Amino acid sequence: MTWIHNVRWLLWKEYRQHRTILFITLLLATAPYVLAALSAGWSHVWDMGSLSSLMLSQLAFALIGGTLIAGERADRSAEFQTYLPIPRRRLWGVKLCLPLAIAAAIWFLNAPPILWSGTFRPLFTREGLTIFAMIATAGLNLFCCAWLLSSVIKSSAISVCGGLTVSWLSFSIDVLAARHYCHLKIDPGEMGYAVILVFLLAESLICFAIGSWFFLRRVEP
Repeated sequence: MTWIHNVRWLLWKEYRQHRTILFITLLLATAPYVLAALSAGWSHVWDMGSLSSLMLSQLAFALIGGTLIAGERADRSAEFQTYLPIPRRRLWGVKLCLPLAIAAAIWFLNAPPILWSGTFRPLFTREGLTIFAMIATAGLNLFCCAWLLSSVIKSSAISVCGGLTVSWLSFSIDVLAARHYCHLKIDPGEMGYAVILVFLLAESLICFAIGSWFFLRRVEP
């Protein structure tokens, strides 16, 4: 039962440490609905707000990824954890619970209105699934880039800003590479989007793996 107590304490610590980010995530997710209600009326809230909310909420993954590791150095909780009899892999696993919970909440709240809305009926098609895949992969890339920087940089602000910058640069490079690979000029097209998704996913997994390796191997906070 000791390990259950430790996990509960770690989850509570992560929540307290990232309460501000959770509040910002809530603002990012609800702001498009409020703006849609003010501009178009309540009858169009779901039509206009759901997709915008889903896209805007992906920025939260850069915030959480950039503070998960670097943030605990700022409040010196990393030093305290060093003296606890908790395996490093368990700390790693607990840290991933928060971004997974945020991702589940964002998609659970926004995906159904998009799919049920008559305005976005094309999202039931393969093109719609591609849009969903692009949004999800972009959020994953934002998190993984910021996660990698957070594992090697002590400043959360630099990790977050760096994650946003690196993710944007990698996406831009992937778009150019897809256009060159598919011999397209303006719109990447279906094959181009597939190439972009593969590149982004590969980069995300590499950044996550390296950041996790740094976290698991680090002895001193």
